[in-house]
Amino acid sequence: MKKIGILFAACFLFAASGQSQIINSTQPETPVAGTVVNTGLAIAPFYHWQAMAYDDPSLSNYTIEWRDDTGILLDVDNQAGHNPDVAYYGNADAVVVAYEDGGNIFVDDYYLSSFVNYNLNANNFVASGINPNVDINSLGNGVLTWEDGGVVYACTFNIGTFTAGPVVPIAGGTNPDIILLDTDSEVIITYERSNGIMVESYLHTDLQSGSATLVNSHFMPPSVTMKQLPRVASQRNSSFGSHKDFTVVAQEDLGGSNYLVWGWFFNGSGAFTAQKVNVGLTNCATFEPKPVVAYERDQVHIAWGQRYTNGCVSSSIGPVLGARDVLMGEFYPAGSMVSQNINGPTTYLQVNQLAFNFMNSATSLSTEYDGNYLINNSNYCEGIIFSDPGDMFWKKSDPAVPVFKTAGDELEDPITIVKAPDLGVIKVTVEGMESDSEVATFTLVDNSGREIQLSPATQSGNTFTLDASSLSNGIYLLNCTVGTRTKTERIAHFKYKCIYY
Repeated sequence: MKKIGILFAACFLFAASGQSQIINSTQPETPVAGTVVNTGLAIAPFYHWQAMAYDDPSLSNYTIEWRDDTGILLDVDNQAGHNPDVAYYGNADAVVVAYEDGGNIFVDDYYLSSFVNYNLNANNFVASGINPNVDINSLGNGVLTWEDGGVVYACTFNIGTFTAGPVVPIAGGTNPDIILLDTDSEVIITYERSNGIMVESYLHTDLQSGSATLVNSHFMPPSVTMKQLPRVASQRNSSFGSHKDFTVVAQEDLGGSNYLVWGWFFNGSGAFTAQKVNVGLTNCATFEPKPVVAYERDQVHIAWGQRYTNGCVSSSIGPVLGARDVLMGEFYPAGSMVSQNINGPTTYLQVNQLAFNFMNSATSLSTEYDGNYLINNSNYCEGIIFSDPGDMFWKKSDPAVPVFKTAGDELEDPITIVKAPDLGVIKVTVEGMESDSEVATFTLVDNSGREIQLSPATQSGNTFTLDASSLSNGIYLLNCTVGTRTKTERIAHFKYKCIYY
């Protein structure tokens, strides 16, 4: 069997805290829903519509939402099932959701019936199993992977309507992820095996016919501990790189809630080579970082959850001890870090603007791809969703706001929010109001994402008082708008988001 060589570079994400800094997020987040675990995000080319799939651990259904690039909800559907992943087909005219339900794998296919409305075609049974992941390349061909009884399986599929190809056993393993390269030649599968991470490529044509022809493979063995939860992404945009480029990320469990984040960068030519690059935060013990990866034009973006501990809290980083963030590193396809300077600090980009102690679950990251449309510097879009145990948030970057965060001086905190002891009143003080005629508006959202009607706020100078006496006990999100400024914070018993435009 002839093997196609793959150039390989391994990047071990760590760096000394004294040579690291974090650029704070300055974009506001859009709240999506409460009490959820997000597991999938896809972006429709050209339209910038975001399809996000998530489930509520307390319920027996998944939810898929479609939002435009402003975060406005376009369409929504709920179906029985858990642990969903989502992928777009073509120019936004269809989308598929892969999920598990009762120990079985299903794929639901949705089709665009009007400008913003998607209709479910069918709940399509594929096989028994758990932990599905799905991918559709920009040529419109789909692949699906899952595990069942310690064995990784895969199949190809077509849509319009959904039709699954033969179910093919790949190898013993767990927690698989999959992509189909835009060359349509190879399927890349990564999964856990023997406490390490396996990466393999198979011929797409053979998988379509029901067989698995191995093209190339590489095993990332454990050092002394376990590598977990691999995720893979490839270059979709022919304007910015080879369609054979792909990157795998995973976390390594060191024990005691200490983890490391790994990235392996593959280029589809030449023989296997390996190189380690110091590009992360060694002295900050993370708490289930669950890294994710996406190709964003000529860069590879890796995001993960981060906790700050004694070893890394310093003037060069700044977060308080015990705080948690969602961070992102920007890399070149060969594995070097974009913000890695020989004599300067390593720069990490903070994704979440949340001022409270963030505890993340799975983060999802996605960008557009090209195919028949050319995504370029003037019309690209990148999105990310992340959640704490009670709320999920979404944000995006595009040419108008090209990054999730910006460098430079931060505005001083423009608001102070005080909850009265009886929980009946919320007071908001806005500093630096430009005029007496400037208006503050407020929207309250409950833990299920539903808007709660509020009586108009009373104003005394720059202090606004909201009547909360009729609210049930629980967690709420308060959206406030004043002028052109933005801020996000939390108080006990209420979650709120203050946005100044």
